[in-house]
Amino acid sequence: MPEPCDKNQVEEIKSVLAYFGSDGVASRLDLNGANLTNVKLKGSTGEGIYLLLKSQLSDSPKLQSLLGKTAIERALVRQWVDFNLLEASKNTFQPDSVLKELDSSLTNTFFAGNSLTLSDVLFYYTLYRTYENLTFEQKEKYPNLSRWLALVQEDAQLRQGRPRIHFIRTPLYNLK
Repeated sequence: MPEPCDKNQVEEIKSVLAYFGSDGVASRLDLNGANLTNVKLKGSTGEGIYLLLKSQLSDSPKLQSLLGKTAIERALVRQWVDFNLLEASKNTFQPDSVLKELDSSLTNTFFAGNSLTLSDVLFYYTLYRTYENLTFEQKEKYPNLSRWLALVQEDAQLRQGRPRIHFIRTPLYNLK
């Protein structure tokens, strides 16, 4: 059984909702003993962070594109959201193995194609704390993920006042 949401996961959910302009929804979240797979709005029958966010995005055509523009992108978004919930957001998160897997999988500009999607937004908030504590040498181990993070953090609305994570553009270490 998944562990209940910790303080960081609750903050990630609130940050995602704020990015989508749904910060008022945060006060309606039922997090009493919830984890990210069964979080729900008070009085709602559906549960799970994906369904919660999907319902928030479905009100706006512009925001709906964050769920993916094609069937393949929508499937990839769902896959990456599930990966985020089951691997990257866990209290037992193992940064090196998860970051390696994400780096090797990030072959497009974004996780589910060539435009920002819900999966990118979730990963930004999930990985931010980990990445801000990495050394330059450690960041260089994940060139695709570092490129992606450098790109998405340029969105001031997404960053929500967080300081930019700094990257060195010239490799300083030989990582053979």
